[in-house]
Amino acid sequence: MADSMIRVPADVRDRLAELARDRGASIGAIVGEYANSTPTKREMVAKAAEAKQVLYELSGYDASEEEEQASLAELQRRIESLR
Repeated sequence: MADSMIRVPADVRDRLAELARDRGASIGAIVGEYANSTPTKREMVAKAAEAKQVLYELSGYDASEEEEQASLAELQRRIESLR
């Protein structure tokens, strides 16, 4: 796979370099780890739809649009708290 250049501010580059040193990895590995472990909004919406379907199949509960939005917000909050 070909490498790509990503422009970041110097302070971000320096932080990535320190994180990489601490982990004995490259900056590319650190960026790749973040990209591969952070779900996109599309992935979160798909997981929420899957969870809603399983919940309905197991319990007959059909969440309202407001409940879905609250669940998505909670999921996002939990993901952010892991960072």
